[in-house]
Amino acid sequence: MASFKEIKFYLLLLCGIALSLLGIYLFFTSSIGSSLFDLSKNAYTPQIFQNIFPHSTSKEVTITTSSGTYNLNMLVADTDSERQQGLMNVTSLPQNEGMLFEFTDSPSVRTFWMKDTKIPLDMIFLDQNKTVVYIQHSATPCSVDPCTIYSSEFPAEYVIEVNGGWSNTHNLVPGNSVSF
Repeated sequence: MASFKEIKFYLLLLCGIALSLLGIYLFFTSSIGSSLFDLSKNAYTPQIFQNIFPHSTSKEVTITTSSGTYNLNMLVADTDSERQQGLMNVTSLPQNEGMLFEFTDSPSVRTFWMKDTKIPLDMIFLDQNKTVVYIQHSATPCSVDPCTIYSSEFPAEYVIEVNGGWSNTHNLVPGNSVSF
């Protein structure tokens, strides 16, 4: 038979676990927790984007290269204002996160610039089949006009922006497939 001290210890332990679970539940249902994790869509929206695009959605993007398959969390820019804002004024970008630009018109040559972008970015241009058609490696940030214009060189329907160097590190080349 267990002693009074042992029973008291286990009761306190169970109470501690119950309080911890309650705290976790309250965090995720609070405005702070729900802004970090969109539980209704089961999608994670990176906190760095919360002030830029508070109502945007995110998608998991899977990129397959010769060195493996990589899952990335992408904030979706699918309106004109979101595409124009892009990653302007973002000072850091977690590894395997970025932005997915979706265009609703027919595929065409896409042009981007790095005005007020604070970090180098790889721009990965995809055709309507989500195949990589062109990669702009480590596009340079620009704070003063005139800024360099980066072109897809081939028609593209989607553009992914990730940290500069990501494409080389993961052996991404034109012809690789992407899914989302």
